[in-house]
Amino acid sequence: MSPGKIWMMKCALVLIPAFALATPTFAHAQQETESRKTLNDPSEPGSAIVFPYFLKGTVPLDGVMTYPKTEIEVGIVCPEGEPDAAICAEGQRIKIRFHWVCPGSQDFASKLICKETNFDVFGSVNGKLVFNPEALTITGSNTVTVPQAPCNAGYLFGYVIRPSDDQPIKFDGLIGDAVIRESATAVSAYNALPIQANPDDPLMSVLSLTFDGASGHYQAVTGEILADVKFDNLTTTFHPIINQTYLVLLTLDVRSNRSNLPTTVDLFFHNESLQSGSNPLWERLLSTSTEFVCWTRVPLSGLDPNLTMAGMGSRKGIVQSDEAEKFPWAGIQDDVGRVTLLGLVETLEAGGARSYINSMYNFSDPVPTSFDP
Repeated sequence: MSPGKIWMMKCALVLIPAFALATPTFAHAQQETESRKTLNDPSEPGSAIVFPYFLKGTVPLDGVMTYPKTEIEVGIVCPEGEPDAAICAEGQRIKIRFHWVCPGSQDFASKLICKETNFDVFGSVNGKLVFNPEALTITGSNTVTVPQAPCNAGYLFGYVIRPSDDQPIKFDGLIGDAVIRESATAVSAYNALPIQANPDDPLMSVLSLTFDGASGHYQAVTGEILADVKFDNLTTTFHPIINQTYLVLLTLDVRSNRSNLPTTVDLFFHNESLQSGSNPLWERLLSTSTEFVCWTRVPLSGLDPNLTMAGMGSRKGIVQSDEAEKFPWAGIQDDVGRVTLLGLVETLEAGGARSYINSMYNFSDPVPTSFDP
């Protein structure tokens, strides 16, 4: 056999394992690309929208006015690339159905029921709606008639519907944010999470309240979260500024006004990094878990008493979740398995005199689900 042929055979033998390794890598990359196609984009307008946190009540501001603790702000824009001028004509009315969604207690006396109140509002293209869970009219804003929220805290979910029969429809034009006032001095805000309809569906087509990216459905959301956190500091021993950080978590896998299985999620915290990376006191892991029914707002040190600056040895760190799940329990007729998980991080400083809210990240891993109003 010629030296040239021997060399070619050796090259082939070397390349075969490399190709075998590359094939699954390519398949994984392709799978990731397909997953991203089914996911919502929280930076684009949607046909549905989630406000992860509302707080009921009022606060006095500047000694002259009483304000609701939460202001919900909804904007309506013309969907991208819409050629039909009639759909986006000035003053065109858009109907939105909203749901105040409450957490359920794990006390059997309350049957783990997540209380919900539904209501409809009308807006217009290029218009703005402002309302609140206290159903108060704020001086300077137009009146939007809504019911009071049935609980002190929870989340708000809404979607565009067809006025003629109240069917959910595709109209990727919803944006929004919320202002939260924990006290007269502590004010913060966050962007709502829009969820688009399937991009291949025509505008104004009827949708199912299913979130999996399929035709006639909404795009999916994920079931794992990542976030930056500031560890609790309840005394001035470690640091002179008192603060407490809360995880706000929710699932869209809700059976409204009916019994729900608790959502369980494992959480992994790490403290700050050290440049050398060789000190075992840095990038240290603390794992814990939490369980909630539909929605929760829990302080870090309530999850584990070690999640403080003194306990973790640094001011800040990160949290990463595992997959959120529901398990069979007590004969409750609810779907089991993986569920969606969304949320925010809220930090209060100086005993609640100052506050700020951060968004969470995810791994673009879609979890199909349906909302059951």
